[in-house]
Amino acid sequence: MISDKLFNYQIFLIILLNIELNESFTTSLYWNIPTIRCNKREIDISPKKYRIVVNKGENFFGENIVLLYEKDIGLYPYYKKINSSYYQPINGGIPQKVDYKNHLNVLQQNIERIIPNKYFKGLAILDLEKWRIVYETNWNEMAIYKKESYVYEKSLNATLKNKEARELARINFDRAAFKFFEETIKLCKKLRPKATWGFYDLTICNEKGDVRGYYCFTDFDDRLLRLYKHVDAIFPSPYLNEGKNYTVKEQFVKAVLKESQRLVKNVKKKYKKKIKMYAFNKFEINPFIPNYSEIEFYDPYYLCITYGRCVEELVDGIIIWSTTKNLRERCPYLREYVRNVFGPYVESLRNTVKKIFKKSKGRKVLILKVDRKECKSLLTYKNISDWCETGFYGPNCLERKLNSSVGLQESYKTLFYWSIPTKTCIRNNVFINPQNYGIITNTNETFHGDKIVILYEKDVGLYPYYKKINESYYEPVNGGIPQRVNYTAHLEVLSENISKIIPNISYDGLAILDLERWRIVYETNWNEQAIHKNESIKYVQSLNSSLKNEEAIEVAKANFTNAAFNFFKETITLCKKLRPNATWGFYDLMLCNEKGNKNGAYCFADHNDKLIPLYYYVDAIFPSPYLNEGKNYSIKEQFLDATFTETNRLVKKVRDDYKKKLKVYVFNKFEIDPYNKNISNIEFYDPFYSCITYRKCVEHLVDGIIIWTTTKNLTERCLNIKSFFSNIFGPYINVLQNNVSKILLTFSQTNTTNFSEISEISNILFGCFICDLLKSNASTNALDILGKFINQTSLNNNITTTINTPILLETSVPLTTTPTTQVTTFSTHELNMSMPLTTTIQMTTFLTHNTRTFQPVTDMESTALTIVPITSNRPPNPFLIKLNSTLGTTISPEVIVTPPIYPSTLLNDTYEELVKKLLKVPLFSLEELENLVINVSFNISSYLSTNNNTFISSLNGEIQKILMNNVNELKKSVLMRNGSECCSHFECVS
Repeated sequence: MISDKLFNYQIFLIILLNIELNESFTTSLYWNIPTIRCNKREIDISPKKYRIVVNKGENFFGENIVLLYEKDIGLYPYYKKINSSYYQPINGGIPQKVDYKNHLNVLQQNIERIIPNKYFKGLAILDLEKWRIVYETNWNEMAIYKKESYVYEKSLNATLKNKEARELARINFDRAAFKFFEETIKLCKKLRPKATWGFYDLTICNEKGDVRGYYCFTDFDDRLLRLYKHVDAIFPSPYLNEGKNYTVKEQFVKAVLKESQRLVKNVKKKYKKKIKMYAFNKFEINPFIPNYSEIEFYDPYYLCITYGRCVEELVDGIIIWSTTKNLRERCPYLREYVRNVFGPYVESLRNTVKKIFKKSKGRKVLILKVDRKECKSLLTYKNISDWCETGFYGPNCLERKLNSSVGLQESYKTLFYWSIPTKTCIRNNVFINPQNYGIITNTNETFHGDKIVILYEKDVGLYPYYKKINESYYEPVNGGIPQRVNYTAHLEVLSENISKIIPNISYDGLAILDLERWRIVYETNWNEQAIHKNESIKYVQSLNSSLKNEEAIEVAKANFTNAAFNFFKETITLCKKLRPNATWGFYDLMLCNEKGNKNGAYCFADHNDKLIPLYYYVDAIFPSPYLNEGKNYSIKEQFLDATFTETNRLVKKVRDDYKKKLKVYVFNKFEIDPYNKNISNIEFYDPFYSCITYRKCVEHLVDGIIIWTTTKNLTERCLNIKSFFSNIFGPYINVLQNNVSKILLTFSQTNTTNFSEISEISNILFGCFICDLLKSNASTNALDILGKFINQTSLNNNITTTINTPILLETSVPLTTTPTTQVTTFSTHELNMSMPLTTTIQMTTFLTHNTRTFQPVTDMESTALTIVPITSNRPPNPFLIKLNSTLGTTISPEVIVTPPIYPSTLLNDTYEELVKKLLKVPLFSLEELENLVINVSFNISSYLSTNNNTFISSLNGEIQKILMNNVNELKKSVLMRNGSECCSHFECVS
């Protein structure tokens, strides 16, 4: 008898458990878009068709869901922005001024009007977004509530000190804000007790977690926990917005849902109350854009990381929302998207989950099974191309989406910043127009502006330093050394300066503090900075004259370093507090230089490690690998490589130690010495300099490149800068951006074997190859291999010298010609080459085979290997290589050259192996090679449509195999350099 009862009881429990599981995993979808406006135009979207819960007639307010905005919620207090300098108070403006009797009366009237049914059982959400309950979280435009709360406290008690008034403002705002929300929700629940009540998006999360290291502010969220005991559900809003890449978006959605689950769990634990979770989702990235025909709808990947993720997390419901703005005009677009993409996706998702549940035995198994379907698997080149063909995903779809899938910003060109006040040039009618090359500039090309701000010593509060008056006297400014800083005065002046230089409290550009008079680590203040060590010793001795000299030095060392660190920390902390959306950091904080230390290293890792704790306070690192006079090419490149290596090491260490991800913005010039008094003699960066600076920045996938020069004599230099920029540097930057975009875009998450796609990026890869070949430590074996390849190739007979090898790649192969030979003409490609040679030399040059007309260059005074560009009508740009004694020449010949575009350059991630593979390519006559390169370079699609089969068949079996099977190696060769790890900022595509 007992056993029968027990058996029946177990069956009963199993039945109940199954019912609970069925209900718990079912995610309802709610339609919160008033498409009644579409119905009136006879445009039927029919969300019901996809089993989405809809209000009757597809009204905004109805029997299933009601969303109440500020205007509906009694006398909600807020400030309405009239213009940048005036905010109009509505209903008192701040919660401290609420008249609760009137507020609750109006609220009751509104509830009874909007939800007339007393037995309403649907969702009822209060959407209050003008200010946040926690005082400190009212940043950006919400800061007006902190300011007005402070003013309010002062009006009540004028004797309060500023600090006291601010503290009272914080306490009283928090108290009043909480009370407003609490009293409001209590009345709502009393009036419509069967509804599921809650607040829209109460959790504090945003997409900037990729910079901060976290997406949600858990400490602030926890302070709202006691409010959740009054609600029936939590309504997070993991909306996707513009400007972040695929990875960040996915991490953000995941973080919001996890934070919401954490709060639900804590409410249950603390208040023994189970609250539900309904996630708001859109299906348009920005439904507010004026040109509604260009609205970007959620692609299948976005749907997967939002709607799919919500189902994985077993939320109780998903609310589909869109604005009413331009809704009538948007109706046809919504209908087509829902009919062709969104509706079928919802059905597919529902069916998939059903099948998984039927095969599962419990909740945990369901989650694991759903999680196994990774959204990233959708990001293939074919998929993205197909999506973009539909027209649902906005203008420039393919470029944006491929770019985003790699992890870059929306437009690669936005990585270049202009930090030169060429407003000076504009005043003199000299227009450089860096914007034409995709470079970000401040409005009107000012030095301080809306995109980038550099604050020098004079701007950074009361920065202490010694100013050199003459060789024997340094004048102390603001106390001279950091040990003497008056922080009250310093921070007050700093605050005033920030408000003046960056008046917009919502400024979200780059903000760099340039403090170079002394370094934080005592021992590193050498040369003219040594005055700060000497004065620190004197300062210690003035405080304690009994100290021995050695003791005073040790005390000075400790005190200086501690005070210097504290000065930087307090300064950056206030800066970030005043302009929290800016990307803050210090200029050139890490210590590297072209001289190297006694161990031969260019960066001082031990000293740099002492500053690691300071990086916790910044948002980005701003290295400055400027090239200066006096060192040869080899040292310059080694210095650049060392700087990038050290930067990546520090970024990784900060990430490991503090779980914080720093961005990297590299300062670069384009003049070796812009301070040269003789303006006409200023040396601009040649292509080799550009290659080892700008190109290497790109190879390392830095977040930004800041182009800088001094303002000294800028008015007089404007014309020279314009000429250099228009003819050489601007086009170089443009080509660099476009070509690298092709690399990163075309092959992100791609499984393609289409040769045309590989060919498109060959130029940039071969350009990198040039840099590596021209290193002083380039592999001799690799060069010899290339030389042998040259000797195997026949040359066109139209040659008037004794040169017996084509100049495709000449390396350590002896080249002999008579002293009287002046010009060698390749009739096939109209190449003029002046080569007055008197002895056997070793050369490293490239064949010019697809460029038409060049200007001769007469400068022979090279002391190191130089590459000088000569303007060409079409890319790739030609190069002039001047060779001197460092490569074994006795006379520096001039040869006009350009790198050929050749498919074999794409086939490996180490360049020596790449060269070996070059030998495997079948030999072509010079004319055939020229035609091949021209067609592949300039008219890929046309060439391949007629010659693709011929070309592919002409490749030997090994190259065909490489082309077909090793595309992933190509991606690695783009994202990796010589087998090193991927850039610190982005994961490799597996």
